[in-house]
Amino acid sequence: MELRQLAVVVAVAEEGGFTAAAQRLRTVQSTVSTVVRALERDLGTPLFHRTTHRVVLTPAGEAFVPAARAALEAAERARAAVSPVTGRVRLGVCPGLLTDLHRTLARLRHTHPGLTLEVRQLRPERMRCEVTESTVDVALTLLPGGGAAGPAPGGEHPGSVAEPATTARAESCPTATHLPAPRTPTPADEPVPITTPGDSRSASAEPVATPLGADQLVPIAVPSGSRPTRAEPIATPLAADELVLVTAPGGSCSAPADLSELSLVDFPVGWAIREAVDRAFPRRRVSLEVDDLAVAAGLVRAGLAACVLPSSAAARFPDLTVRRFEQPAPWRLAAVHRADSGPAVAAVLAQLG
Repeated sequence: MELRQLAVVVAVAEEGGFTAAAQRLRTVQSTVSTVVRALERDLGTPLFHRTTHRVVLTPAGEAFVPAARAALEAAERARAAVSPVTGRVRLGVCPGLLTDLHRTLARLRHTHPGLTLEVRQLRPERMRCEVTESTVDVALTLLPGGGAAGPAPGGEHPGSVAEPATTARAESCPTATHLPAPRTPTPADEPVPITTPGDSRSASAEPVATPLGADQLVPIAVPSGSRPTRAEPIATPLAADELVLVTAPGGSCSAPADLSELSLVDFPVGWAIREAVDRAFPRRRVSLEVDDLAVAAGLVRAGLAACVLPSSAAARFPDLTVRRFEQPAPWRLAAVHRADSGPAVAAVLAQLG
């Protein structure tokens, strides 16, 4: 029996389903089902009753889950005792970006009880500045193209938006959306430097970066021909997600390619979800605008509108119908931090990733 198996079973029990547990664990539903079945074979008894609409614990599962949860907590305490992380990390998040922040905070508290996390909301255009100026230690932002879907008929890209100027200027602070776009890897497959604000070499530098892998650190803005210093901001890509269409209970599980005929509820400008959906579906019609996920879900539940959400956010409302797009619109996030960040920031990144 492995700790990973225990974590999967606890996630299914707490989330009430295999799909929601997979989203929480940032994996696929088939992997969760395989792990649970393997553990049930080892134990010689089923842990869950599986029905069409829900998953409930069997008597054996009800006895197993509290013990599994206690074992996981003990393992986290043992890990923290061997390599304790202490200190304070200031996390900047723009509205609507991290919908399961409470889970991240809970995991950090269990794993690193000596670590303090301060969370503050930031305007998207201030993300990189706040890191550069050390106002925050980590800033969460959308990656460029984080809500862009594929080409529309006729060659127009449905997520096309005006790209910011690529040259960093000393008199202005580049926004969080100035993350360089991916390009073909260099022979050495290393991030290519760009420039930081105030660097006199930035006038003619063209920002480039290697494609973002799950474990790559990509310079945000460094000068061509140089290597980033330890104080320069870098971006750590987080687990990929996708945008889905959420509608009232019942109906199809596939979303239409054209949302222009739907009545939609959306979020204010400045919300990360709004930015991603603007990129992916610029021709949609917004009928309602709210600043709360639960309120948006209530409007959808009442049949007044549909809503485009990251699938991780949609999982919070299991009674609603999640409809996936044939051509997925990505929801790609990154954590921006300084290259010389210490173990406290690394611990937060591990929980976010």
